[in-house]
Amino acid sequence: MIDFDPRDRAGQPLGEILHKIIYLCPKYVADDTPEPLREWLLAIDDTLDEEVDETRYRPEISSIFDYIEKSCISPRDAAEMKEEAARKEKLKELEDELKAVKSNLDLAKIEERKAIARTMLNNGLSIEQVANCTQLSVEQVTALDKGCK
Repeated sequence: MIDFDPRDRAGQPLGEILHKIIYLCPKYVADDTPEPLREWLLAIDDTLDEEVDETRYRPEISSIFDYIEKSCISPRDAAEMKEEAARKEKLKELEDELKAVKSNLDLAKIEERKAIARTMLNNGLSIEQVANCTQLSVEQVTALDKGCK
């Protein structure tokens, strides 16, 4: 157990912070370990040798053993599946971000083409010439031409 209470120079606690962290380890279960923690820790310890006597445990714990047995998934496989799901989720987030950036770049390119088209129209080029040079549609250039006048 670790507490966060500050201590004076003599090592006496000041009683200011009452929070504590309790570390539980199935290898260090003692007679005074409170129930139901004791039973859960014993169950965890029992699984470490992969031989579990399910009759020793109450129904809640036995049902977890049953679920694990029916799932046919080892703890390592389950952990790998969770990691894979997390990687796929992160990859999707990154792909969505990339699409947004690409979309913004595409919009910036179109705005740049429109600015060039306005300059060309102001210099007297025809709508068809401007559309051909900027790769904008005739309709887009026509709308820009109306805005230039």
